[in-house]
Amino acid sequence: MLPGTKDVQDAILSDPKRSSLVDIIEVVQWQYRKDSSLYAPVGGVSLAERQYARIMDPGETSFDQIYRAVYELHTRYPQKAVVYSGSGVKFSDWAVFMAGGSIAFLPVINNNTFFRNATEMSCVIMKNPKSQQYVLGTKGTGYIIFCASKNIKINLSDDKNNYSLKWINPSTGEILCSKVRIAGNTATSVDAPFEGESVAWLCKY
Repeated sequence: MLPGTKDVQDAILSDPKRSSLVDIIEVVQWQYRKDSSLYAPVGGVSLAERQYARIMDPGETSFDQIYRAVYELHTRYPQKAVVYSGSGVKFSDWAVFMAGGSIAFLPVINNNTFFRNATEMSCVIMKNPKSQQYVLGTKGTGYIIFCASKNIKINLSDDKNNYSLKWINPSTGEILCSKVRIAGNTATSVDAPFEGESVAWLCKY
């Protein structure tokens, strides 16, 4: 596993010989701040992370910036696992999970099909970046949609398959089945059965 400052990670990963030794990339000593700026102390100066924080303001990060950090590494190095070791942001592990990261500490979700389907899915980039929706999906397998609001927009205009809709409470992992069916080649919006953040799981039937 490769932790460390971003400049050191980038140098190692850009070297084919050294990069081949790395199985896991850990985001631990750098982050994107919530204003999208980068906090990235330089390596090789014999300072611990806590010492850096005294001379350089790490700032605060956010759900979307955690997603950004993990997604960038996951897409750049798809054969390597990416883990994120920061904390303190609400639903940060969902951000890691939705970006294709590994070892995300989600609440207990008592359905093995959910995770089996997730391994077959890829990140789907939303055309509207302000939608506050994050999507994993594969045509014919299904979709997992994390939304920062109660209302979720589902666009299957380029997918002919039909799906059943289940809701997952992102705080507890509770699964709520619904009678809603999402038809292929359509676009619709649905409201979650609870307030705030929500997760919609579309299963093929």
